[in-house]
Amino acid sequence: MTLGPVAQPILLVPYMAWAADATGAQLRIAWPGVTIARGRGETRAAFDGPAALAAARAEEVRIGAGAAPGGQAVTQVWRGEIGEATAHALSEFARRTYAPATPESRLSGAGAGLTDND
Repeated sequence: MTLGPVAQPILLVPYMAWAADATGAQLRIAWPGVTIARGRGETRAAFDGPAALAAARAEEVRIGAGAAPGGQAVTQVWRGEIGEATAHALSEFARRTYAPATPESRLSGAGAGLTDND
């Protein structure tokens, strides 16, 4: 199957991997500078560098059956880690969305209302 143009093609990879696992087929996805394959519980990738992986757009993305490229094994990661400064900056942005508690907001259903039931 050929798709295109595709914005952020890297976002298709988890779906290709899921389809490979669900069907037991060896599947492969490729766009210029990147080839990623999944089969037998393993994902392998060959790419020209981080910029190719992070491509904002690919004119053509090919998905189909195919053997794994000779690239590196890819390890699944469930959670990213961020530095303390980044976490603090994000918390400050979130804090800007907080609304002060007022009697009117409590009466209209915000928070626990008039009873503290938590």
